[in-house]
Amino acid sequence: FVNRDLNGSLEQQQMGRIEAAIKSSDLNTSPTTVYEDRYADKNKINSSARMFKDSLIKDSAAGLPGYLKQQDILRPLTPIMTARGDTFTVRSYGEKLHPTTGEVVGQAWCEALVQRVPEYVDETLNTWDLPEVGSLNEKMGRRLKIIRFRWLNSDDV
Repeated sequence: FVNRDLNGSLEQQQMGRIEAAIKSSDLNTSPTTVYEDRYADKNKINSSARMFKDSLIKDSAAGLPGYLKQQDILRPLTPIMTARGDTFTVRSYGEKLHPTTGEVVGQAWCEALVQRVPEYVDETLNTWDLPEVGSLNEKMGRRLKIIRFRWLNSDDV
């Protein structure tokens, strides 16, 4: 949602999903000017002076206070954002039933913070190498590590 899709349509190549949403919402309703590439050689049809000139913002108010940009949305999320969501929380519940009445006689809840780490399940393979087809590492992938575990009470769930 942040990066441009280099294989998509021309608009998808020019902006990410957040930028496209801002543009389509008309939140930045300011006068625009026609973009003119003053650095391109006007005599050459395929000037390489500006490789990505189609990606430049064509709005005259871009960057001024009050102009919403993708970075304004992402900046508050930086302390909690990760490139890959390889850390997740798993909660589990178990109960003990009375053998004759079926009544619940015991309950337990727990929570584990689990993280996927770069090492493979079988650590004999380097983390940067691709596993062989059919191997344990190809089937199971990367290792999972329990970072934190705690028992919960009924008030926590």
